[in-house]
Amino acid sequence: MIYLVIISHGATVSYAWAASAEESSSKESIQASSEGTPSAEAADAISDLLPTLEVTGDTCYVFIQPKTTSPYFGPLLTGEKIKWLNVDAGWTRIWIPRLRITGWVKNALVRETIEPDPKAAKVPDSVLSRVSVATKRAKIREEARIQSPVILVAVKDEEFILLREEKGWYQVWLPVQKKKGWVFGGTALKRPAE
Repeated sequence: MIYLVIISHGATVSYAWAASAEESSSKESIQASSEGTPSAEAADAISDLLPTLEVTGDTCYVFIQPKTTSPYFGPLLTGEKIKWLNVDAGWTRIWIPRLRITGWVKNALVRETIEPDPKAAKVPDSVLSRVSVATKRAKIREEARIQSPVILVAVKDEEFILLREEKGWYQVWLPVQKKKGWVFGGTALKRPAE
């Protein structure tokens, strides 16, 4: 059982959260395509592709919404490894493996690291953000630039798992090709996890 204390405008509220191993693994299935569900190895691979972040400050509180007026808890431990899920105007949505929950932190309090946490709980499919094609067709490229070779031409409403964002581009997972690719933000819409 994990206990969280959320502080909102001076009031403190405690929440208890628990999930059995069976519940956690059942939520970790990744929909590869309409053809079926990938193996556990594919779900692990997607989790491993998400950037690993490291907490850099002693006051890294986790907010429920990306705003300082939102309820929050914490702080996270300095040096703690977390996973990147999304960004929004100075905020980063994260997966906290130690607690097996998501939340929002200020961008300035985390940095990307190449040292993953080998004991980290895999990121469940239900918390991953998606990118869907908004135009008739969208080219998915090897790198985040127009001159880069095209890997796939996706059609309107086709959806992919978001791996990261960079200068107006979205890096996505291509399940059929089993590789990463970049789609320009002007041709796609980001849809955060519910």
